[in-house]
Amino acid sequence: MTTSTTHSHLKTTSLAICALLLMSTFGAAPAFAKACKNIHIEVKNNTSDKVKIVDLDYWDAESEKWRSKPVKNEIINKNRIWQKNVNLGRVNGQDVKIRMEYKKVKWSKFFKKWVSKGRKIKAYSVMKKCTKNSEFIMNLK
Repeated sequence: MTTSTTHSHLKTTSLAICALLLMSTFGAAPAFAKACKNIHIEVKNNTSDKVKIVDLDYWDAESEKWRSKPVKNEIINKNRIWQKNVNLGRVNGQDVKIRMEYKKVKWSKFFKKWVSKGRKIKAYSVMKKCTKNSEFIMNLK
């Protein structure tokens, strides 16, 4: 083995060790934060109409942005409850709030499907610390 090859291996090894030390000193980046597991989301439709769930998002306070949680677009009858258990990525132990986007809908005999009665409406939960088995409850009005 030549001297230049040995120096190259030493540099590579030294850089790898430095990178590990930095990660252990400063902790993992937010992208590696753990998921907030088994979160119960409950939404009661207190409107006078049937509604269609359009989107479910949660606020990641550390990254200061909304993160999307894909859910099936379902119809909720008036005075009924929709509920789902989910895992929310990257927010364990952080303050979180949930945003539900929905539309009021009616049945179209012509199109033979549910059609929107207007624009998207947003409902928000209260902000609270997200821990395993947390519960978020919202009322649609």
